[in-house]
Amino acid sequence: MSLVRGRIAYKKTRTLAVESTVKTDKVVARNVQQDFTPSPSDATSSKGVDVPPTSPSKKRLFRLEMERVLHNLGPGFTTDAPLLHRAPEWQALVNFVDTCITTGQRKSMFVSGAPGSGKSALMKVMEQHVATAWTACKTSLQVINLNAMSLGDASSVYKAIAAQVTNKECSTAEQATEALSLAFKSTHTTTFLILDEIDVLLKGKGERDLYQLFEWAHHPFSSVIFVGIANSIDLTERCLPLLKSNDCKPVSVVFAPYSYDAICDILKQRVVVGSLTPKPVVDVMAMSYLARKIASTSGDIRTCLSICKASLLAHQANDCQIPVTLQDMLQVMKTNMNAPTPSHWQSLPRMTQ
Repeated sequence: MSLVRGRIAYKKTRTLAVESTVKTDKVVARNVQQDFTPSPSDATSSKGVDVPPTSPSKKRLFRLEMERVLHNLGPGFTTDAPLLHRAPEWQALVNFVDTCITTGQRKSMFVSGAPGSGKSALMKVMEQHVATAWTACKTSLQVINLNAMSLGDASSVYKAIAAQVTNKECSTAEQATEALSLAFKSTHTTTFLILDEIDVLLKGKGERDLYQLFEWAHHPFSSVIFVGIANSIDLTERCLPLLKSNDCKPVSVVFAPYSYDAICDILKQRVVVGSLTPKPVVDVMAMSYLARKIASTSGDIRTCLSICKASLLAHQANDCQIPVTLQDMLQVMKTNMNAPTPSHWQSLPRMTQ
């Protein structure tokens, strides 16, 4: 009798455990759905168009929505809204520019952070702010934005900067340095120089090529504002110890990797907001898993958008008329991130598996 009662008790306990797991999984699925639900203002401005499932119009609408999202996931995406989850960094950039304008001093800034943390994107927005804010200044403004890595080495970087500042070609780095030393003392024009991936300047002469740019910005008669962008957070402390002693220490702004919530909001902005169809072309569970995986590894939003775009392109190539599923996303992630798919399934809610 006791054995029978024990079995009955065990069955009841197991049943309650299963019911609890199902309820938990439903809550997880509901929370993920809420992560990718547009706000009332977004929903009002972009309601999905409900078309009968078998109509040719729905196929055309789905194809248009795929093209819209593919564009949004690429570098051509623009929005009037501020860069998501970068308000403190943006405020630091604005304060830096406003200080340079109000005090009349020309200084430098060091922007650092892991790849894909929004540094370059925010600097593009900064260019517009500088152009608008500078109208109150007496001197004219020249904005130059270059990528040091694409130019290859310090010599090419200096010659490229000199060509834009002086409108003259220099055959050697020495000539470029001499030309810039004179040009950056101009009383008529201020140069706002943005140089991305400045890590490349550590090659060759080492720190000297990098010192020069910061020193120009802190010269008493300087007419250049320099912003250096790098993936090395501790570059100024590790490679530029002389800047402190020479009173050339730049303002430092550090970009942290994107979190899960931030990545979800960015994906929602690119994929869900403004949708032409009742449901997003990428399933919310697929986007949520991608966001969680990226946040737990690198926080690189460029990798995230690239994988999301790859999953849509694969769907488009197969002429699929349904949203990208979680399984589709996992397959693309396996290819792009070398992620072993079976182990990832075990981390998902039971209902999703």
